[in-house]
Amino acid sequence: MFLNPRQISINPVFPADHSMGSRNFLRYIRSKITSEQFALLSIAVCNDFRIECHSFFFEDLEDFLVVRKLKMLNVLQPMPFSYKKIANNKRPSWLLVENEEGETLLTISVSPTKEYLLQYASIVQSAVLFLCPRGQRSASYTKAAHAAEAMKAFYYPEIAEHYSDRLGLTAYLEHTKGPDDVYVIGEGDKAFAQVISDGLFVENVHDSTSFSVIDLALPDAIFRIRIIAIKHSFWGSAAGNVAKVCAELGSTKGIVYIAKLGAISQKLDLFDMVSPCKFLLWEANKVTHIQAPPAFFDEAVLSEMGVVQTVHVSLPTLVEETNFLLNHFNVNGAEAIDNEISFIAASIALVNRRVSTPVPFSCLHIVTDKPSSSIFEKLNDGVETSDINHLLSKDNLQYRRQKNHHHRHFLEIFNRTIIYERPDIGRAIA
Repeated sequence: MFLNPRQISINPVFPADHSMGSRNFLRYIRSKITSEQFALLSIAVCNDFRIECHSFFFEDLEDFLVVRKLKMLNVLQPMPFSYKKIANNKRPSWLLVENEEGETLLTISVSPTKEYLLQYASIVQSAVLFLCPRGQRSASYTKAAHAAEAMKAFYYPEIAEHYSDRLGLTAYLEHTKGPDDVYVIGEGDKAFAQVISDGLFVENVHDSTSFSVIDLALPDAIFRIRIIAIKHSFWGSAAGNVAKVCAELGSTKGIVYIAKLGAISQKLDLFDMVSPCKFLLWEANKVTHIQAPPAFFDEAVLSEMGVVQTVHVSLPTLVEETNFLLNHFNVNGAEAIDNEISFIAASIALVNRRVSTPVPFSCLHIVTDKPSSSIFEKLNDGVETSDINHLLSKDNLQYRRQKNHHHRHFLEIFNRTIIYERPDIGRAIA
């Protein structure tokens, strides 16, 4: 499992080039690293410790240490969240280890997908380049540049390709599947929070160390709702792998993804509810058009409920979302952006090619990030992008109210779909 890693390259992004703007980009980078981790990072830079990121589940740490012949010196576990969070609550772990040659390394364990490895390694590299020299006198710019250049990131395909299997999710879903299941991934536990809290329609709750599944049997519903929350990072191909497992069960009547995304188009505003219907995927410096699975939510219902249908593009990492790329996507028709949706659509589309009854897929997302004004005009005029309206704080009262409203709105749409409106869902193609 750990014997044949693939090293991936990490290319720095300069803060001024990012669509967040320089100040917010650095604020974002700093928010992803705790004070203890930042102190350890500064020590590593000052003392010329090599910095490595590895993509594996922290539960496999002992095997990793044995295979790589490393001795544990210290470990920094992630700090717990200040608010209740089920999905995506496991964060990277930072380790000081010693190899056979007696060399000390700062090793960071991240969730095992290539996309999240690249995302987090880029965050660490950006912190080394742009924050360590500023925060620590002894960490000179020369040392920081050397540490950033020497950073390595290792990807383990065998682990990533069996992401859901190693979580135990595949076996659990196969063992407990029903004839009429709809799978809700992402923020389903938040959207159905009141229903779950009341408990009247909760059929079953399964909570493991790596995932949870809540089964709901709503009155008069033609489907059982299965809410899946993955506790590790749900990023890029990890999201696609989970969706693939759900689609391959053979009795799945639909997959719904609830979360948040960023806007590219000027026609979208903060807190708009959107449902992507066309999917683009940016990988290896090219855009791939994904064949859209049939929609789970009816277009007329979405329109009536004020949901905007969009052309969507997904990138492997948020760090890549530069002004240049957003301008490129906008010119090519993309209106919204994230790091999961098109990976999910692509995985479901692959399954649908080999089955007679295609699995429907829809998203309901809220816009929480967008350029504060037209970055495309500003690029042409050579004006610096403004720094507002990016990365709304989860402590922001308006943000919380709008998210709650979004979730109530989602339930209305979902109820109309699973109870009254869509008798055609799950029928085989003639």
